[in-house]
Amino acid sequence: LKEMLAKTLQFPSDKYFHNEISVNPPKPIAWYPLEKVAWQMDCGRVALSKSAPKYEDVRAFHSYLLEQTDRGNIDRQEAVSMLPVLFLDVQRGHRVLDMCASPGSKTTQVIDFLLSSDSTGDQSGLVVANDLDKKRAYMLVHRLTRNTLRRAVVTCGPGDTFPGLYDADSKTLQSTNVFDRVLCDVPCSGDGTLRKNQSLWKEWHIGQGLTLHPTQLALALRGAALLKVGGVMVYSTCSFNPIEDEAVVAELLRRTSGSLELLDVSKKMPQLVSRPGRSKWRVGWRSKSKSTHKGHLFKGDEGGTTSEDLHEWFDSYDLLSQELRSSRVTRSMFPPEGPIAGELLKTLRLIPTDQNSGGFFIAVLRKVSDLPGKEGRQEGLEPLEELEATPPADYVCKLCGSGGHFMKKCVKYLPDSEFGTSSTSSSKPQKKKRRTESGGKAESKKSEKKRETLYRTVNEDVWNRLREFYGLKDDSLKKRFWCRSDTAATVNYVDKEISDACLGGDALDIVNTGLKVFTKVTERGEIFYRPSEESLVFFDDFFTKRRLLASTSDFSSLLHAKQHVTFDSLSSDLRATLADMPVGPAVVRLQVHELVRMNIWIGKGSILPRVSKAMRGEVEDALKLYTET
Repeated sequence: LKEMLAKTLQFPSDKYFHNEISVNPPKPIAWYPLEKVAWQMDCGRVALSKSAPKYEDVRAFHSYLLEQTDRGNIDRQEAVSMLPVLFLDVQRGHRVLDMCASPGSKTTQVIDFLLSSDSTGDQSGLVVANDLDKKRAYMLVHRLTRNTLRRAVVTCGPGDTFPGLYDADSKTLQSTNVFDRVLCDVPCSGDGTLRKNQSLWKEWHIGQGLTLHPTQLALALRGAALLKVGGVMVYSTCSFNPIEDEAVVAELLRRTSGSLELLDVSKKMPQLVSRPGRSKWRVGWRSKSKSTHKGHLFKGDEGGTTSEDLHEWFDSYDLLSQELRSSRVTRSMFPPEGPIAGELLKTLRLIPTDQNSGGFFIAVLRKVSDLPGKEGRQEGLEPLEELEATPPADYVCKLCGSGGHFMKKCVKYLPDSEFGTSSTSSSKPQKKKRRTESGGKAESKKSEKKRETLYRTVNEDVWNRLREFYGLKDDSLKKRFWCRSDTAATVNYVDKEISDACLGGDALDIVNTGLKVFTKVTERGEIFYRPSEESLVFFDDFFTKRRLLASTSDFSSLLHAKQHVTFDSLSSDLRATLADMPVGPAVVRLQVHELVRMNIWIGKGSILPRVSKAMRGEVEDALKLYTET
């Protein structure tokens, strides 16, 4: 790959264009610590894909890029978004939590470091990739499958209430001090991506940071609680807004009372151009009642309204009106005083114009002691400030006729479960109650469905079928084979460390984990378990049956066959092996290099290759290499 990118796929600079945007060849990123591992394109995705059909050089590079991405050999992401994982310093055996993982570029980077740091081949450690949205979590699974899910667990749930991990000995859930590394790359306003996300110029406004700040702080606090003493957490955003950046870090340091320390990593990558964090800023507020325009870019109108009329800026919390204090703005959004202010200079700001990159904020923290409170639990910290909207002084609730609260907070509106017994004088509470009851049934069905799809080890019938058909020689594998139903449509191999930590109960909402090793198929009424392509190199060594060795000629014939290959067209050695082999799935290896393998289906007198497009290309490249040598 390095050779192809450095030489074969290079083309002249400033020769090809799309809409006046120069499409230049890839170049190594100077600040990346590993030589020629990270590469950068100066143009965007659209310019590259649109120019590929017009220019042969660009088309060759673009095709290669897509092919290798599909195989999982190349991963594409914003250059600066690689920095948080680099500063995590992931080592062999580490347990890593990615709190907001989707779309997965940072998670794949963590897995790469976890695996590459282990030169012995004896893999250990795990990565928990969590995301709040179920659909995004499944997209994350798809992306990780291109690499490996053997060391990864994909979960779905709020990061600020992530439950923890199970203890292997006591089998109990440990809610704090369980991860060696925590990546807290939080949801943000994203104004650091202004160069590639043009819509932000119209959609961004100062209120976004005010809305996101409590969520970001809650995520950071939970991450700190889950981090082991001595472990490292990276808090990052792709935002310039100090309310989303330094304000969160400052409040995190204040609440944890010395349990966390900021690390100065500004010299860790000498060629990386960064700026220190800020210790002073103002908090802004944009009045919706005075605004007649969308977005933050204001244009004066005939009435003479100016930007200053719409925006208010405050230097301290004490200057806020009571209405703002109770609705949108908290004390934690303002600059800190004392030693913490100086500590914020250890955070990093990446500015696009400094090094032709995206905008980014990074804070690297180490946990030096347990958090305050009983046994270092997060519950020992003071509660977060509530952002509760307060109605105007003259507001009167239509349900009860009183002031001081909005109608949705009235005891006559809320269900019994939240405020005791509701009045039945209004039809509103009754309607709310009916919704609550039906919601309870829905929750019950949801919990029942979750129990039905919990991971469990395969039953005896499935295990015996696999052991007999493939001649599995290690009975301990039964404890490592997991599925999500008794029918075992898919069988995954899950390492003991992961099953002990994540599958010891139902606290974690597991979307996927483990290496898929078998898929259940039915052919002419008979059930078979076909090996998965991603597990061939790892798992084929456990087979004593259904394995074939093929010469380069036979292997090539099978790989390139567009239909069934008859036994008669193969070599005598391979025909002899096939003579007594029953119908069903099998694995064929290349004799000159046993790591080159593919799935086949053995029929009566013929063989059909079962190879995906991505795997076919990879095997063809390997076959070509060994044929030439």
